[in-house]
Amino acid sequence: MTSQTIASRSSSADLQCRSKLRHQARRALPATDIESPRRGPGRGWRLGPLTLAACERADQARAVDDYATIYEAFYRRLKTFPVFGRGWLNRLRDVTEQARAWASEAKTPEPSDDADMPGGPSWLARAVALRGLYEHRGGADNPVILEMARVCGGEIAQSYVHDAIPWCALFVNYCLIASGRAGNDSLWALNFSHYGTRLPGPAVGAIATKRRSGGGGHVFFVLGRDAQGRIVGIGGNQSDMVCDDEFDPNVMVAYTWPDDVPPTKVGGTKTDISVLPVVTPTPKARRDVELPA
Repeated sequence: MTSQTIASRSSSADLQCRSKLRHQARRALPATDIESPRRGPGRGWRLGPLTLAACERADQARAVDDYATIYEAFYRRLKTFPVFGRGWLNRLRDVTEQARAWASEAKTPEPSDDADMPGGPSWLARAVALRGLYEHRGGADNPVILEMARVCGGEIAQSYVHDAIPWCALFVNYCLIASGRAGNDSLWALNFSHYGTRLPGPAVGAIATKRRSGGGGHVFFVLGRDAQGRIVGIGGNQSDMVCDDEFDPNVMVAYTWPDDVPPTKVGGTKTDISVLPVVTPTPKARRDVELPA
């Protein structure tokens, strides 16, 4: 048997094992968001925030040992184990020892000031603080809305010059950016359906997009659900102001979330609102507000 054949068979066995492990992970964690690899060099399996959150909660040392046990059991079932097994197990031992060392050094993560904070993530708290902000009538502009555009910078700051321009996407961008998260530098509401990580269903603080019956779209933050089974969301340019409103879950385009923060309690489908708290929409009332520091 040539060295080239040996290397080829060894690589094939390793790929089979990785495929099996991915399959087992999907069966064990059906609510995770492991996405298939894209073609091209440097592309690999992508772990979304649900999977990363599950990893954060796991016992890392135990996870390393479980992973190594699955790997070794698979190797030993292969017909070529008598030939290549020693090398495979040596490599597995080295990788496992290094992983155990990393697990022992891992620090307990600091409590999140976002997804786990009472009332929802920080960008949602910022949105709630601006409840009542309204656009001025006629040719006058509310300087607070224009200031939100300045804070966002980029294309938004250049193109948003009057509060008569639809500003629901501006509001979402501002709340994200002012909370230390990335925006998408777009005033088009439906562009948020491609923002960050797409969730399978709603979550408190999720960015929800929907199409308008007359064309175009709308974007807002999820607050909860009402007693009638509707999504309650807070957004800008709702009745020309920042306020709460109710939405039919069946008309939602997508729920998205910032890449760098794992969400909690996510619905399994777009219409699964059971994970949301029941809330009463705050009555609409205009008021003069300033942007929080």
